[in-house]
Amino acid sequence: MRKCTLSKAGEPSTRTNFAIAIGSSDAYAAAIVSEDLICPFCGERFEGEELCPVHDLPLVSEDERQAMKSGAEPDPRDTRPWIFASSILGLIAFFLPFFRDAQGELPSKSALTIALTGGESLWLGFFAPMAIVATLLTRQSLEAVHRVRLALALVALLELLVTGLAAYRGLAFSAGGHSTLVPGLGLYLSLGAALIAIAASLALGRPKRR
Repeated sequence: MRKCTLSKAGEPSTRTNFAIAIGSSDAYAAAIVSEDLICPFCGERFEGEELCPVHDLPLVSEDERQAMKSGAEPDPRDTRPWIFASSILGLIAFFLPFFRDAQGELPSKSALTIALTGGESLWLGFFAPMAIVATLLTRQSLEAVHRVRLALALVALLELLVTGLAAYRGLAFSAGGHSTLVPGLGLYLSLGAALIAIAASLALGRPKRR
């Protein structure tokens, strides 16, 4: 049985107190290491780590994270539904009348029809929304989509520019007296969908206003 050396006053010696203190600190450190720590950004738990391997942030305990959240900025905006809805709207608009005849004598032309008959740039009005939808479906978390939000906004901006340029050329041709074409529903919806996608992509992840 282990003996405890007594001092003159009948208390454990300084060496014994130091050993007890060392043992307690080691046990406390072991308890901290064994505890699952949490990334303050994504909320994922990691065992035996000090930094989040994804976001390179110091891991904290549950209590510390709750304290940080209580005094932190508001939750980030999740505009993914708006991005998804605007992309679906853009796909639908691709098949609706892009130009129509003001006199009603000629059939309306959709963006698909124009793309198949020489306006190849309008294919972007189909493939851009498809790319955005595919990105949203393959990246499930808000953090994953937030990393590519600028790319989504750029794709939507290219769609907007191409659609606007096609509309300008068609209307300029009509204004010169060469045709009686006027903008159709598909044109308006395409422009609106691209604008919504741009705004929603740029707003993704920003703090909500209190």
